[in-house]
Amino acid sequence: MLVWAGSAHGQPARRAHYPGDEEDPSAQAQADLDGADAQGRAAVSRVPWRRILVVAGLILSVLLFATSLTAYLVDQALHRDLVLTWYDLNVYNDAGLITRQLPSILYTWQLKAGVQFTYTPFAAIVFAGGSLLPFAVLRRLLTVASLAAIPAAVWLTLGAMGRRGAGRAGVALAVSALALWTEPVAKALFLGQIEPLLMLLVVWDLTRRDSRWWKGAGIGLAAGLKLVPLLFIPYLLLAGKVRQAVVATGTFIALGVIGFIVLPGPSASYWLTGYFMRPGRTGGVDSLVNQSLLGALAREARTASLVAVLIVRHGGAAIEYIQTRLAARGRCAGAELSDREGGQIDVGRELAELQLIAQP
Repeated sequence: MLVWAGSAHGQPARRAHYPGDEEDPSAQAQADLDGADAQGRAAVSRVPWRRILVVAGLILSVLLFATSLTAYLVDQALHRDLVLTWYDLNVYNDAGLITRQLPSILYTWQLKAGVQFTYTPFAAIVFAGGSLLPFAVLRRLLTVASLAAIPAAVWLTLGAMGRRGAGRAGVALAVSALALWTEPVAKALFLGQIEPLLMLLVVWDLTRRDSRWWKGAGIGLAAGLKLVPLLFIPYLLLAGKVRQAVVATGTFIALGVIGFIVLPGPSASYWLTGYFMRPGRTGGVDSLVNQSLLGALAREARTASLVAVLIVRHGGAAIEYIQTRLAARGRCAGAELSDREGGQIDVGRELAELQLIAQP
């Protein structure tokens, strides 16, 4: 076949065109389909599945936290004075009023028999400031702050672990939704305690960069309010963070000095008479509320004395051990620990006698 084209003389030139040069329409269509499939596969491979999953997880976490918080608030609305009583907050507030008006009785005053103010003099100064607010406002502020402290502490912890972005927020909300119904958190909210705020303060301090010269001050401040965070100072030493431990200790001592300046009498009663070391000052040591090791041992031995607890707890085992050792050597020593009737040493009676001796 001849196809005309232009020539240099103005006449159309002829170009050879063979039948095999014509394109097959079906082949062209197949090529177009293959190209479309390749583009589709490339587009699918570029879909940010990880981001989609993270966003979906965040949405689910938000819904879970909202559901958990809503259920908690509805429970409070339906069962007033059963979910939130603010009992300890009432003690804080009364201690603040006493600090402002009659500080000499701060550590002898009792809300009721066995319920006294047990925090540091510096804490009493802080509570004195809080007592300037109406109690209804104070308890709502503490509740909101405590509820916010839970996800904030988890958020800081995840950040210290290297988690970033929406995944970090999702995990923080999910953990907080579950933590809201655990006994320690529910109990702290129920009583209106400051423990969630102290937890946030300690976690915030521990997650700061070691290069911060003031790192450790948060632990010292928390310990200046309540003595339990002092446990983190040995932790800092064991972790090799000596400077931070020194800062925490210095902050704690400085707050104690402030207490002596503002409340010299109560500070002397608290620090110099050993009041802060008496386990019974926070209530019955053997009470179920006390979940410490000493509390568990005291409930078993029915005594608040640590020495007596250890004697009663291990006295029976010691007696039985001595009996076993002497019996094993009895043939050599010619001693017999059991009488001819086969009686054995009454370990139960010995324990009962030890318990009577250990009674305070």
